Amino acid sequence: MHTRIIQSLKRFLRSPATIMAEIAVITLAGVTGAVYPQLGASGGGETLAQLRESLPALVTLGHALALDRAFRSVWFLGAVALAFASLMVVAVEEARRLFRTRFRQFAPAGGLLIHVGLLLVILAAALKALFGAEAMVDVMEGETLPPTAAAWAVQKPGAWVSPLRIASPITLETVDARRYKGGDLRSLAVRLHLAGAESPADVPVNGSLGVSGVRVFVGHDYGPTALMEWRGAVGEPSKTAALLKYERGRRFEGVLAGPAGERAYLRATIDPTGKRPADIEVRVMKDAALLFAGMVRIGETVTLPSGGSLILQGTPFWVRLHANRDPALWLLYLGFTCVLLGVTVRFTLIPLPKPAAVPVRVLSCKHPCDARMPQPATLLVLSCILGLTACSRVSTGEARKLVERYNAVVAEAYRRGDVKLVDAVVGPNEGKKLAGLIGVRLDMGLTLDSKMLSLEVLDAKRSKGEMQVRTRERWSYCDRRIGTGEQVGERSEDAYEMRYFFKRFEKEWLVDRIEFATPPQFGREPGTWAIAHGRMQGHAAIQAESKEAAKP
Repeated sequence: MHTRIIQSLKRFLRSPATIMAEIAVITLAGVTGAVYPQLGASGGGETLAQLRESLPALVTLGHALALDRAFRSVWFLGAVALAFASLMVVAVEEARRLFRTRFRQFAPAGGLLIHVGLLLVILAAALKALFGAEAMVDVMEGETLPPTAAAWAVQKPGAWVSPLRIASPITLETVDARRYKGGDLRSLAVRLHLAGAESPADVPVNGSLGVSGVRVFVGHDYGPTALMEWRGAVGEPSKTAALLKYERGRRFEGVLAGPAGERAYLRATIDPTGKRPADIEVRVMKDAALLFAGMVRIGETVTLPSGGSLILQGTPFWVRLHANRDPALWLLYLGFTCVLLGVTVRFTLIPLPKPAAVPVRVLSCKHPCDARMPQPATLLVLSCILGLTACSRVSTGEARKLVERYNAVVAEAYRRGDVKLVDAVVGPNEGKKLAGLIGVRLDMGLTLDSKMLSLEVLDAKRSKGEMQVRTRERWSYCDRRIGTGEQVGERSEDAYEMRYFFKRFEKEWLVDRIEFATPPQFGREPGTWAIAHGRMQGHAAIQAESKEAAKP
């Protein structure tokens, strides 16, 4: 009875259905970990919070199925355990075959090495999950990391170990970063000084420094830091630091909160040679009011209309340090080595059998063209596929997200007077138009404070590389004076139908142009949201475009 159970268990573990199910579940976990935000990963919590606002049902379902913690879920760990058992059964049988042939055949040896290597890889991963530890922290030049677990911003210890710590303090002395003219990272290296060491160590990106069993290495994340001192109308000055993160090109951006509800939006451009920025572009907002916009040099003081001020005290670089303690790393390398040796033995030392001759049967056809002419049904399917490819409908949800994203970014660009914000949502045509319009309003000392009241997607269709979306919108808007935020003129509302023309630019849908779909309804003029977008240039243009939109 006992033998029957063991044999049945072996057959189950060796069956193709079981092995394919194991591979499918492990593959599903890998895909899920790549496309679905994971708890504990860098930025995973923030991405899940944003996704919960737009798709709460998806986040709830993902949490119930443990998709947000795929590599720690019961279904993944169960599949890994089952795969380990299957590999163990196959490895034991390969070892028996090898001993039966007295090591005269290479096939069992190659199979044994492959399966033993895979077993070692799984074992190393399990040991790391139990006894390994990882940590991460952002450090500025001149800052010293104390030898405590609390010094690390993010800790991911194994199930049976305490959080990671380093035995000696580490000081980040310098950051040397070079970028290409287009903005891509060319090289990155840091100089770390370990307390008690004779000299500092230069650690390149993805390089490591060993400290008492812990590997400290440098990732790709770095940027300038804005050291700001806020001085309010009353109270003591407060010193804060904003880590500017990479945005696009050679631009780094960040935001800093002020003592009286202000928000300072910061932007710096990095020289390709790696020099620290001598000045930073600063925009100070309070609610919807733009209080200040301009370049601020190191040591310069900016006086705000509210009576406070801010001083830029320095722009040192910051870099993200990672630490890792993995007691099974050598086992992982040994497993990969065994797999490579097994593959080498299997495919280089074992001769392949000659293929057997297969009789060829010649099929006759009644008509000489029948063999190469597609059937009518095939032609119909191909025609449908080509038609759908040429012009297909777009889901309302996808179209709505694109329009909402465009309008939210453009509205914020008008509110801050910052045309560079629109680079992420517009193509060259729309970008040039918005740059001119926002610049004109800044010259007038005005910003536009707008809010979308409603949005309805009426139609959306897509062809190759292009998309057209028709919407019905209502907006509330007013003009505000730069410096004080004082409202200029009356607040009003507009209602109109619009057509958005999107194009593909480097795998992203960006707005190429926009136009009225029907005659608009304005609450007041001039100064409407439509005019601010460059859709109109005055009363005469409004009448002309209204007549054009009314034509059949």
